[in-house]
Amino acid sequence: MKKKIVKYKETIKRLGEHEEEVQARYQLAQELAEVEAAKASDLQDQVNYLQDTKSNLTASLNEAEAAVKQSSEFNWHMS
Repeated sequence: MKKKIVKYKETIKRLGEHEEEVQARYQLAQELAEVEAAKASDLQDQVNYLQDTKSNLTASLNEAEAAVKQSSEFNWHMS
């Protein structure tokens, strides 16, 4: 009976050590997830900025092309 008690105590001790290890790994995984979420947020901000910049540049290009076309048509009518 004493051998069983010693065996149970050893098993409980090993389980406790394993639990601490798993808990530490879980904590690390949570911290890594927070870092990755922050990175994802930063990347989304960059995507939004690039999309806005592209949209603004496209609008400017369209305005410039329209102005050139209008100028060309005006010059053609004047000649």
